[in-house]
Amino acid sequence: MGKKGLTLVELLLTVAILAVAAGLMFALFGQGLSLYTIGTKSADEQQSLRQVLSDITNSARLAGAGIDADGDVLTIGDNVYSHSGENVFKNEAVIADKIVSFQVSIDSAKSLLNITIKNTKGAQMQTSLTLAK
Repeated sequence: MGKKGLTLVELLLTVAILAVAAGLMFALFGQGLSLYTIGTKSADEQQSLRQVLSDITNSARLAGAGIDADGDVLTIGDNVYSHSGENVFKNEAVIADKIVSFQVSIDSAKSLLNITIKNTKGAQMQTSLTLAK
């Protein structure tokens, strides 16, 4: 005799297998989304560091002379870069946030402007610019 249809055991087994597969897919999707969010936040914070260094570098190239550094304040021509709280300011306007350290110094013997910036996640960027004599 040919049977048609599914038994209750077959149906329950199929539903159980689909539930396990769906649960695994949901867990993997959640983990992937979490990693993406962490990566995006990290990239945004790194971008803040790059933005500050890029802005300072461009200002220094255009100014040529008239550069003065004192701890966490850098003056390049008419532009004043400073650090307060977790922000870096250019002429009192915020250009980067989540910055915990902004140190600038001038090595007059080598004509170098040294800049070190550190964000809240501990990432640090350093650069040195040769100053025109």
